[in-house]
Amino acid sequence: MRLIVGLGNPGPRYARTRHNIGFMAVDEIVRRHGFGPWRKRFQGAAAEGTLAGEKVVALKPMTYMNESGRSVGEAMRFFNLALTPAEADAYCADYVHEKSVRAEFARVLLRTVAVIARITTELEHLKRSENSASLWKLHADSLLGLLEVASAVTENGRRVLTTTSNEGDGATQEAITTSLGKLRDSVDLTVQTLTRAGTETFAG
Repeated sequence: MRLIVGLGNPGPRYARTRHNIGFMAVDEIVRRHGFGPWRKRFQGAAAEGTLAGEKVVALKPMTYMNESGRSVGEAMRFFNLALTPAEADAYCADYVHEKSVRAEFARVLLRTVAVIARITTELEHLKRSENSASLWKLHADSLLGLLEVASAVTENGRRVLTTTSNEGDGATQEAITTSLGKLRDSVDLTVQTLTRAGTETFAG
């Protein structure tokens, strides 16, 4: 899933002014793509919809501009979208295409975050598809494929861990270990969900 945040300030004083261009942008996205109604959530207003088949939550923090992080942080934690500082740095890195250890490190973090996000989205789709056997199977098969991808990402992460261990880079090792731990949690949740569903189907 994706979280789209438009920044602005609440109240009529700032309505339709340049300070609220972020609010106006997400309002237009919600309108054009037929999102659900705005609801009070995450210290702001949130609306849910889909873009290109992917779940999207639009958020307008109502904490005033300088305190927007409180609202965004709450939403990210709720949807398990929180990034570690190293993961956030990897997204800003301009060296990911290098043939270097630091580039391999950044790529591991980026791939890990991407797989976790995709697993989270597919689990949500799976839950909503409980009344449709064909849709449920579609998302279950996608999750099985993602488990294979997660295994490959984990194996590559361990290889990079070995490389950084030889170079004595403790900070890099800790960052990779943390990200791989988050991926392992997502994998475990997926296996548990699919196993439980299979058991219930067999029992039925």
